[in-house]
Order: sequence, then C-alpha cells, then structure tokens
Amino acid sequence: MFCAPGHRLAGRSVAPAELEQEAWFIQPLGSFTRYAMSSAFRRGMRELRVTMEMNSPECIKKAVMEGGGLGCLSRIAIQDDVAQGRLAMVQVPSIQPLLSRTMGIVLRKDVYHGELIEAFVQTVLQDRRGQPGVALQEDRRSQSAEVEKLLQEL
Repeated sequence: MFCAPGHRLAGRSVAPAELEQEAWFIQPLGSFTRYAMSSAFRRGMRELRVTMEMNSPECIKKAVMEGGGLGCLSRIAIQDDVAQGRLAMVQVPSIQPLLSRTMGIVLRKDVYHGELIEAFVQTVLQDRRGQPGVALQEDRRSQSAEVEKLLQEL
C-alpha cells in the first residue's frame, strides 16, 4: 500500500480501520492484487472507498501521486517510485502477510539460459527485503525432482 509522500499516512504503520475513509485508486475486480486486497481488508475494515478502478499500474501510481489517495500494487511495481521519493509506503502489519504471494519459475534443463534469463529469475526470486534470490541454485536442485514428477504426470 502506498500514498504520495505528503499524505498524512506516508511512512506510517497503521491499523486497517484507519484506511476506511481514504480514497483508493486500485485495479478492477478480477486482478489478483484486488482480490488479495479485498480479502485482507475484510478482516479489519467495514468498507473500502474506491475512488477509481484502473487497469494500468502506471495510471494508479500517477493518480495516487496527484490525487492524494492510496493505492495497492506489488512492491516491485512501486519500488523505483518509492526510492526516488515520488511515492511512500503505508504499512499495515496486521494484513500485510495476507497480501503476499509465492511465485515460481520452471525452466527447461535442456535449453541454454543466458544472462537475461538469469537476471529475470534473480529478480523474480527476490525475497521480501529486496535481497537477490540467492536460493536460485538450491531451488533448482531441491525442486527439480518435484517438477519432473509433475511434468511426467501431465
């Protein structure tokens, strides 16, 4: 969750109830982010005041920067804007674990994976603190048998 740097919640840790009266710029129904957000908020909020639904993360970020409301996108989608001071994070510890998701990558063993693919994999496997995905090689070894078994079942 994020807001403009000058917003009263910028950089704060808040309870879900403090977000009820805020204007939200979010993705439409059907997106994973909207689904996760709605599910998480049901636990601590009565109502989410949706000001505008937008398909584009860039449009959502721009609306939040200029409109004074809040947004909810993946951390990777806003990390550059936060680092450059255009957006600020809003922490909601009681629901943040409900907004995370696990991603995986399946790569063919018999195909060469160049530097671009390796860089992409490292980016996707970053942990929540933004540290590089050092578990890439271990993940490949530990999960390869499980993946091969699943592929054989297809």
